[in-house]
Amino acid sequence: MVAALRWLAWIALGLVTFVFLTLPVGVPIQLVLGLAVIFGMLAVWLFMTGFLSRQIFLALGTLLVIRYAFWRITNTLPPATDAPGFAAGLILLMGELYCVFFLAMTLVINADPLKRPRARGGARPPAPPPAPGGGGARRPLTPLGRPRSPRHGPQLGRAADRHRVAERQAGNPAQLD
Repeated sequence: MVAALRWLAWIALGLVTFVFLTLPVGVPIQLVLGLAVIFGMLAVWLFMTGFLSRQIFLALGTLLVIRYAFWRITNTLPPATDAPGFAAGLILLMGELYCVFFLAMTLVINADPLKRPRARGGARPPAPPPAPGGGGARRPLTPLGRPRSPRHGPQLGRAADRHRVAERQAGNPAQLD
């Protein structure tokens, strides 16, 4: 019974909030609402901690995003009689709604993150052996700054050299040079 009342309260408050957010207001009121929410989020971030502060922070941000999405859908699309403008506006709107969808998924994940036990401070795994032939020498790096795999380094060059030697012995030295 208590769970049913809790769900009923959530649904009722959600509908009231949605109606409140979809009321037509002017640009100055939207500016005031946006600034108030941003300052409210800043205050929550600076002065509160814990589960409730996370919920309040995410709720305020969600209110702002819902208000923006409603305004974007209802007030910024060109008329359907202007086919090229409407198509371009619809494509941009779909991109923004795609971002809002992924924001909603992220908010669901961050609303109540998993609490995992800390890893024990046991023995660490042994360090990998040094690179072959170098006695601890560092491997050359790729353009991204990662160590090159030894199987792609010297072996590739040796294979190409063997191929060049075979071509020269066959009488076709100009094919690879």
